[in-house]
Amino acid sequence: MSGLKFSLRKPVKQNAGAVTAKKPDIFLVDTQDILTLPARNSKGVLMVGNIVLKSGAKMIELYLTPSTQVPSYESDGPEDSESFTHKVEGMHPGNQLEAKEFFQNNLGRGFLAIWSGCNNATGKEVYGTPCAPLKMKGSFIADNEKTGFTFTFESIQKTSDVPATYEGAITLEAPYVAADFDLDITDANGEIYQLPSSAAADAIDVASTDKEHGDIVTLVGGGGASPATLSNGVATAGTVQLVQGVDWTALADATLDLQVFDDGTTLFFREVARR
Repeated sequence: MSGLKFSLRKPVKQNAGAVTAKKPDIFLVDTQDILTLPARNSKGVLMVGNIVLKSGAKMIELYLTPSTQVPSYESDGPEDSESFTHKVEGMHPGNQLEAKEFFQNNLGRGFLAIWSGCNNATGKEVYGTPCAPLKMKGSFIADNEKTGFTFTFESIQKTSDVPATYEGAITLEAPYVAADFDLDITDANGEIYQLPSSAAADAIDVASTDKEHGDIVTLVGGGGASPATLSNGVATAGTVQLVQGVDWTALADATLDLQVFDDGTTLFFREVARR
């Protein structure tokens, strides 16, 4: 829902307007690599779930000198037609071959950029959208003060949305490929689980887990002649709770986001999104 009305009071955090220390890396997502993107919640900012990429794809890690990073967005446009432009920029030091190759090979691509500050308590921020991606511009300088590249990622189209807040996974490796349908959902195996195909409508369950309250994991369907099913109420290492009790069928590339809820007695895997 858009146009929600609520008060905006002084932040509880002291010195909320102080300079934000930046983490050294931003993460780029080629919009052509996105399999599913989490939807924003009812207030239009928080993404609930994980960004899931197509098979073989991963996010791109880019070092930008923290003190040079400038994420920004602004609204403009005529009355009743306001929209936002997103922008992230920063300096990559040096003149190494890999930096020039990065510059050469990423011109023209559409990206989402995931940025976060060291004191950002609300999660990471996603600049750009699939329909209004960021395009890279760059420059190089070697003078008596510095040597390096300035990379700027700016939306080429305007969007009606501010950057999203994202609490999901950063995917720098391929998803964990499950050998069967008794899943070991652990920190070692990550947050995204690629299921195998099924010819016999196999039952999915969580065989073991060390995940903690609030963690979100994503199952990616493997399809098959008779896809596997996760049933509401199945309980091994945790009890599965699906919205309105509707079972999930692991069709090829279907995704299901489950959030861990620990009430102190029972561990639950609660559905937060299916796509």
